[in-house]
Amino acid sequence: MSQTPPEVRFVRALAAGVLREGDAAAVAAQAALRDVLAAERSLVLEVQFTGFFRRGEQVGGVHPLLLKAAGQLITLRVNRVGFTAEAGEQEMRALFDALSRPPAELPEGAVGMLRERAPRGVFLSTTAGDVYRPERTEGGVAPSAAEPSPAPAYSAGLDSVSADSVADFADFELVETHGNPLPAGAAEERGPAAPPPEAREEPAADDLYHFFRAAAPARGGAEEAEELAASLRGAATTVRFDELVQAAAAAVPRLLDGGEVMRALVLVEALVDEAHRADRTRLFRDSAQQGLRRIATDPVLNQLAGLLERGGEARERVLRVLLHLGAGAASVLEGIVVRAGDPALREAVFRALLRTDPTGARVLERALAEPAASRTRGVLELAGLPGIDPALTLRWLERAAGHPEPAVRADVVRLATRLGGRGGMRVLLELLGDADEAVRRGAARGLGELGEPAAVPFLARLLNDSADDDLQVEAIGALGRIGSAEALPVLSGVLGRRHLFAGKRLQRLKLAAAAAIGRIPLPGAREVLASLAAGKDAELAAEARRALAAQG
Repeated sequence: MSQTPPEVRFVRALAAGVLREGDAAAVAAQAALRDVLAAERSLVLEVQFTGFFRRGEQVGGVHPLLLKAAGQLITLRVNRVGFTAEAGEQEMRALFDALSRPPAELPEGAVGMLRERAPRGVFLSTTAGDVYRPERTEGGVAPSAAEPSPAPAYSAGLDSVSADSVADFADFELVETHGNPLPAGAAEERGPAAPPPEAREEPAADDLYHFFRAAAPARGGAEEAEELAASLRGAATTVRFDELVQAAAAAVPRLLDGGEVMRALVLVEALVDEAHRADRTRLFRDSAQQGLRRIATDPVLNQLAGLLERGGEARERVLRVLLHLGAGAASVLEGIVVRAGDPALREAVFRALLRTDPTGARVLERALAEPAASRTRGVLELAGLPGIDPALTLRWLERAAGHPEPAVRADVVRLATRLGGRGGMRVLLELLGDADEAVRRGAARGLGELGEPAAVPFLARLLNDSADDDLQVEAIGALGRIGSAEALPVLSGVLGRRHLFAGKRLQRLKLAAAAAIGRIPLPGAREVLASLAAGKDAELAAEARRALAAQG
């Protein structure tokens, strides 16, 4: 049997700790982390809806424990956690204590609690741009009660860090500033000049250097975004344009991670505009589309989707760009439609998806196929909003009419009644034969509200001895509300029934028929009521007199 990789063991322990298995998980996590860092400098994990990722690869696969833990972190808005060898058992306990709490117990967020506890070797960022990393003291990071593990040495064109000292992570930010002059005297303080950029050894993709670089507030983010956007619009050659697209695609996630969310949005909007500019050649537009595809990673999509909570102009801008970021963005928006708790947000996303028809319509039809009745009902409610194309609404109602849950079919009855017309009547007629009594009665009531004479023969079929009494009463009432000449003989037939053993039951139907005839504004209806009023059946006579009085 193959041995479980240490990074998988670590993620499992991390998930257990997040789900409140504190001390045991901390011991297991520290042991696994030690094994991971035996061959690596650091460990950085991205948190997504589908689990934990490292270097773009999922760690531990899709497992319920990992999905639940990732969901807990997402509620805390955590999008990345990082570790160095200094993280011991006590540090893990502090981390798990912060990450296992509900948001209501974290007024300053997970980052705020970590700042109070100050664990070493633990690094964390959120989609809101908050960042935790150990504070530095005179000799490195802030002290902790736990004994530090030896810190690994780093080298990326900087001064090397000895194995028994703590890395000054602020230095790592200088790696990408080789094109800018150092402040006066900095070269003397740093010793011999670093090799040129092309000769420098770049750190591995998961080195914490990248984490700190991204998590730190972006330097010049506003200028970078605005200059890149303006340069994209003004680029005259495809070579220059391609360079700018690559720079923009690389800058967007960095700006988002650094908290410059609106600046990142400016760049994405610029790429969307370039991808649809009529005065650009196909080469330019294709290049912009490729840049958008590079941007459309799960972390970027999740952070952009987080902006939708702001509402107003920001929401409209984000929706516009997400609708141009491909299938991944469509899935994110679909998830909001079926899961978000904010009704206004769900409606805004729903309407935005419809503007992308047929793509939006396909996404929403998939949502209607959700096995969870609550989600399907939520989408149906949106389908009944004012301004939605009736043809689309009808198509969704027809699909949902076959849903296995009676509650969903009951919603279909209500929405089909609201939709009306021949389409709404067709759906209601189909549900007259539903297996659920409440759905059948609702369909009969809905046909009465529509008032279509074409429904009379179908309602008349319900008035037989085999149908349940409540359904027959609903059908009788519906015939009265339709109020057509075709309904009068059907209702008169109910009054003429005779049955030896169904006294009270039959009387209830006759009284309902008399009341229904009172709704029909025809001379023949008044004649039937006048005959009943003069009859020997006291109850029927009283009901007939009330109906005649109501007609005036």
